[in-house]
Amino acid sequence: MSRTCIDHRDEIQVGSPLPRELVRNTEMGYLTSCHDCQWMGLFPDGTLADGAVQTHYDRCHYGPTSYTVTFLVDGTRAQCLESNRERLTPIQSERPTFPRTTGDVSELVERGDRIRLPGDREQMVHSVDATRMFGLATWTVSFCDPDVDLVDDDPDWRGMNELIAHDGDVYCRYGEDYLGVPAFEIDGRAAHQTDLSSFDHDRAVTDGGTGQRRADR
Repeated sequence: MSRTCIDHRDEIQVGSPLPRELVRNTEMGYLTSCHDCQWMGLFPDGTLADGAVQTHYDRCHYGPTSYTVTFLVDGTRAQCLESNRERLTPIQSERPTFPRTTGDVSELVERGDRIRLPGDREQMVHSVDATRMFGLATWTVSFCDPDVDLVDDDPDWRGMNELIAHDGDVYCRYGEDYLGVPAFEIDGRAAHQTDLSSFDHDRAVTDGGTGQRRADR
């Protein structure tokens, strides 16, 4: 899919949710994401985006609104916005602009690979799951001790959320040092194709092994 910019009203895209690749390949525009359902939209103007998601809330939800308006600065950066005196401004944060993925984490690391975490701790990848944050593409990688049998055991796994890919490395989307130090190093690829039939692909890490599920793909 070619890269695109949302410049005009006739280019507005709305979906529940929007296709993952469509969002990934949109270089510029305003992305809205409802926190109470999967409704999303791409708009050429921030005020238009904010009004559209508020209208969605009035029609579909009750109570205080809960959503995000994100400015897609370019193909590599995004910025969260908030309402301020009837206009949208960057959130009050030291780092309101954060990196977007430029690659696919699932193409860099897969189930069975060995990784090395900060502190020189070796682990083995348990799963790689596509997720979203603010409607943007992210991934969750779960991992366990390297001597665990992924097929026969239910390992005590941990996870890292909101991961993105840049220049062949995996990074956390958030943090004090964006794109400074990779989330982990790939220390060895799986020697053979792991038996995936025994693994529930709908399961995704949300907080380090609680077994909660996320519907997003």
